[in-house]
Amino acid sequence: MFSQIAERRIQNLIKSYFSAHPEVILEMHEALIIYVKNENIDPPCIEIKKQNNGFEISFWDGYALSESQFEDDEDKVLKILKTYVRKLAKNLRKI
Repeated sequence: MFSQIAERRIQNLIKSYFSAHPEVILEMHEALIIYVKNENIDPPCIEIKKQNNGFEISFWDGYALSESQFEDDEDKVLKILKTYVRKLAKNLRKI
């Protein structure tokens, strides 16, 4: 889905923001999914899906905020991902 360098950057990003939060799970299969494993039926998550001509990246904060963007450039997707990871980390600090 992503280049090896991008996958490494994503893994390092997740480790740096969520090292104190073992409940944050990163899965990379057909889509990249970062979610908070808890009792909530609809937990906060970030999802990136590969489309034919780019990537769809979406963010759900677990309460009411949902955002979705489409980008064709991998570097721009990683910048958006970093923004969403910061938001998720900020929400986890509030809990």
